[in-house]
Amino acid sequence: MSYNSLNLVVAEQVRRFRLAKARSVRGIGRASKVAHGHLRYIEMGCVSPSINILARVSKTLDVRPADLINTGTTDAEAVYELLRNRPDLVASLLHKLRSTTPLQIQNA
Repeated sequence: MSYNSLNLVVAEQVRRFRLAKARSVRGIGRASKVAHGHLRYIEMGCVSPSINILARVSKTLDVRPADLINTGTTDAEAVYELLRNRPDLVASLLHKLRSTTPLQIQNA
């Protein structure tokens, strides 16, 4: 899993747990002592939260820090969801595959 995709997993999980608790970004930020603007960027997948911030947010949401970085899906399911939600990635991958020779793939 790449760095950017992990940010998206954390973003999705923080938002999912926050909404399940019917809490606002401002409320979670206040309770966890994280600026609500920073928390919003975390939920958008724009920033990578520190371990300390993950710990404080998870405590506020009453979940384990690991729950914020684990989707419970297999890699194949995660890839499927990513590609389903990002048709631009599919087009880019298909373009790269069409322009790559079997020898280049083998040596990658």
